[in-house]
Parts: sequence; C-alpha cells; structure tokens
Amino acid sequence: MATVVPSRQQIEQAGDLDFEQQRSARTARQELHMVVKAQLNGFPIELAFAGGIEQLPAITKRLRELGAEAPSVPRAGNWQKPKAELMQPAYDGNGDAICPVHKRKIVTREWEGRTFRCCPAKASDGEKANKNGYCALRFAE
Repeated sequence: MATVVPSRQQIEQAGDLDFEQQRSARTARQELHMVVKAQLNGFPIELAFAGGIEQLPAITKRLRELGAEAPSVPRAGNWQKPKAELMQPAYDGNGDAICPVHKRKIVTREWEGRTFRCCPAKASDGEKANKNGYCALRFAE
C-alpha cells in the first residue's frame, strides 16, 4: 500500500495549528481527582479535590499548618500471619493420633494450598476455636 503525501498546495491551504488549544486540552486530561486522609484534633478527615499533582505539596502543607496529622501507615514488608503452634497428638489403643482434648481422630485438611492436621470436633465454651466454632488446635506430623 502506497503512502499518500499531501501536495505543497494542500499544505499551504491548510490553516495554522493552534498549539495552545492542544496544550490546554492535554492539561485538562491530566487533572487528577485525589483524596487526602488525615486526622484533625483526633478526628479522621478526608479531603477530596481535583487538580494537578503539583498542588499536592501545598495542600499537605496547609493541612499541617491547621494541625492535621497523617494517619498511621501500616507496617510495610513481607508480613505473614504467625505460624500456628503445633501440639503433639495423643494416641489411642490402635496407635491412631487423636486430639488430647476431644479424643477424636485427627484428620488431614488442605486449605489455600497448605496441608495441616486438625481435630474435627466442635469446640466447647472456653476452648480454642476457629471462626467456625471448631477446634483450632493444630498437630505436628
């Protein structure tokens, strides 16, 4: 496919380009909608505004002048839940591992790609329970 190049006459007949109009259209597209969270006199506040990113330092400076404080930042890094404390199971007369609290046979479960051993019994009041009310004890292999 051939490339069509305009003739000199077509170029001269074309009007001048208005670069200011193009620049203002580009600037309008770069307007951001932001929310700044802070605490003022112990109360959490959210300040929503629309504008350019260059305005953000002035806004945060003014908030500090008014006595606002930045909210606490969550701890960064590779945070992981602490590993469950593993107990040694008891054994019944047949040599099967059982829960020392409920005397139920320990089962192997898999959840989110992890395999663990647990007691399938419902926890009673005062016993260690998971969010569904079952025994939350975990057992070593």
